[in-house]
Amino acid sequence: SLLLSSEAVWAMHISELSVQDVAEHMTIIDFEIFARIRVGELVHKAFENQKLSPNLHALKERFNDLNIFVTSELLSFPSPKVRANAIQWFVELAVTLQKLGNLNSMIAVISALESAPIRRLRQTWKLVTIKTVHTYKGLCQFSSPEG
Repeated sequence: SLLLSSEAVWAMHISELSVQDVAEHMTIIDFEIFARIRVGELVHKAFENQKLSPNLHALKERFNDLNIFVTSELLSFPSPKVRANAIQWFVELAVTLQKLGNLNSMIAVISALESAPIRRLRQTWKLVTIKTVHTYKGLCQFSSPEG
């Protein structure tokens, strides 16, 4: 059949994207923004003003966009099985981002997974492997202000 189920589309999508490649590309993009941030954007509350801290705000927007993307992507699949596979892929992405030192994107991904709409997917979380849940909880603890 020419029409593919969301499970088939997700499987093709995921199999075509290397977590390592995606994480590396995200890190390059984030670094380009991060490298443009100047000290003046961080002092005297300049960070509160978008005109005084355009690069800092660009990095914040990137965080928010990634967070929304992960959440939307996960919620777009009607099947808990497909969502569970996607959660496992995003956890692996977060681990790879952490290894690359890209904490901005790593925390954006984890923040999306911690969001109320995703946490409420009880049937989906039951299908996520114990190893992935353990890894996810470790990343949550790492990214928590309480540490």
